[in-house]
Amino acid sequence: MCRRPKFPVFLNHLSSRVITYGDCIPSLVLESPGQGGVALLSNEQKAKPLLTNREREVFELLVLDKTTREIAQQLFISEKTVRNHISNVMQKLNVKGRSQAVVELVRLGELKI
Repeated sequence: MCRRPKFPVFLNHLSSRVITYGDCIPSLVLESPGQGGVALLSNEQKAKPLLTNREREVFELLVLDKTTREIAQQLFISEKTVRNHISNVMQKLNVKGRSQAVVELVRLGELKI
């Protein structure tokens, strides 16, 4: 059951804008600094990033055609750790290979080539 706040909620102590809510609070409310308005983020937009920082680093190097050994040397980790990061991402994406993972990450906007 949703509860309505009994008082207005201030978004930012430096802001003079006050937001009051309806019966439910379905999403996060943020002040949009560029336009002076309010932006609503859905639950999908609040989700954590798909990749960890290290997984992102590994895949950025993979896209640059680096081998597992070269990635390991550059990131100061073992080759097994590199393979584990790649495997974890493949599992998250439910794909069967590195190239499929790269294609899917690009499609999702998680990786740029």
